[in-house]
Amino acid sequence: MIFKMFLIMLLFVVIIILFLFLIVYNIDSYKPTDNYIKDYTFRIVLLNTPNYDHIGCYGANSVKKYCDFHGYKFTQYRDRFDNGLHINFSKNSMVIDAINKYKEDFIVVCDADVGVSKKYFNKGLITLFDPKSEETVLWAPRDFWIPFHKTSKINAGFCIWRNCQRSKDINEFWIEMAVKHPEKCKSLKPPRQQNTFDICVYKNMRKNELKYLDHKWVGLPHSKLIFQTKKPKISWEKIGSPDYRICNLSL
Repeated sequence: MIFKMFLIMLLFVVIIILFLFLIVYNIDSYKPTDNYIKDYTFRIVLLNTPNYDHIGCYGANSVKKYCDFHGYKFTQYRDRFDNGLHINFSKNSMVIDAINKYKEDFIVVCDADVGVSKKYFNKGLITLFDPKSEETVLWAPRDFWIPFHKTSKINAGFCIWRNCQRSKDINEFWIEMAVKHPEKCKSLKPPRQQNTFDICVYKNMRKNELKYLDHKWVGLPHSKLIFQTKKPKISWEKIGSPDYRICNLSL
């Protein structure tokens, strides 16, 4: 009798532990860490051309799920911008286009070859920076280009732009410098877009217009929230394999 009661109690404890485990690891039960902040709006934009779906479609769907979870808007661009430059500079054109079209407070440019961490999925973008600094129009992490033995001033693969005319002006100037001064700005050598920023754009920015994001959270392969990866399917599966039919996951 005592042994049966012990087994029943043990089974009850196991069920409770399993229930708690499912709550913790079921992403659908997560609550945003920024749900108490309703004053700022975000739109994440990314470029994922059809020929890149074998990688970018997993990243795009992951970012789309992250946006839906946090109440952000999401836009996937399927065509590169014909600005006469390398496709990397389409990110500048995306910012300009988004500022012209949308009203969100912040436009976030994100590469398509990214993963979103299941562990930190409920961490909102607003927790990464201070939006009240009105002088600042750009927030980005630094970049560390180990293959090129250099550090770029920013990682252009994850940038938060204030939706304002000044942000538009900077991106237009960025493109202009790459077109007019490719040798001086090293716009033809990787990392092309970041070279142009480092050499020809950064010095023309005003004090406090650029603030840095912690690369431990976003922008690099080791980042804990949104990270670079050429195998985004792995993290995509971990967050539930979302498919919004916005690109071709069958590749």
